[in-house]
Amino acid sequence: MKKILCVLSVVAVCCGMFPCSAPAQVADFFYNTNGEHITVPLSDSLVFIKHNELYPAIVGVPFITLAAILTDDYAPLASAGNAAVYQLNDTVLLADALVRLKEMPEVDVANPVIVYDEDSSSQYATDEIIVRFHDETNQAVIDSINDFYHVEVIATDEDFLTQFLLRITAGTGLDVLSLSQAYFESGLCRYAQPNFMSPARPQAIPDDSYYGDQWNLNNTGQAGGIAGADIDAERAWEITEGNDAVVVAVMDFGFELDHEDLVGTSFWWPYDGGP
Repeated sequence: MKKILCVLSVVAVCCGMFPCSAPAQVADFFYNTNGEHITVPLSDSLVFIKHNELYPAIVGVPFITLAAILTDDYAPLASAGNAAVYQLNDTVLLADALVRLKEMPEVDVANPVIVYDEDSSSQYATDEIIVRFHDETNQAVIDSINDFYHVEVIATDEDFLTQFLLRITAGTGLDVLSLSQAYFESGLCRYAQPNFMSPARPQAIPDDSYYGDQWNLNNTGQAGGIAGADIDAERAWEITEGNDAVVVAVMDFGFELDHEDLVGTSFWWPYDGGP
């Protein structure tokens, strides 16, 4: 009997602590790890959509046929896999568009696009938030809050057992920004932030005149090859461009030590294995 009363009290606390209905407008801020407001500049003309893989688009036919939401040509401005950014019709409000898009079976996720003018970069709000509860938070309380908001637990951090990756569901009733606000404002979390996506922006592509021939680095189908059959070097260069302290061993049929491309390169015990 005591255990049942404890669970009921947790649910009662949750109901009094969190809003139960979705806000009229799309949230435009979240809290950082110091509890400060981080304002996000939302685009009122762009929307990030993740297609529902159960409703694949037919080749040559747009997956959305509702002209009242998107512009007439439905052409994505950017895309990666089953996710894309679309231009909204200038007669529809962002909040209304998101509600209507989320009701469509073809749409898995529909969220705002966050645009930072100062560096021309952008971020896309996904359907996930990253939450770390205070270490002393009881697991029963954590479970009750997650149940209250109808979120799905995607992963638990191995190093911080009170940190979770949560995903909103159809029953959540809040966008990811509002949901992260609600979790932080509960007082039970050290931080609660949306899990954003950022488009890849290659900035380390070499200006080598022969780079286009290097299919092994970036295969675009040149010379009749298979596009994508490469080591995705450009994606790696977004993380690092190398370190002079790293020693690289070249095991191949050999190369010219005095080639013009290798001027200034230091070789450590060059050895020619011969034929």
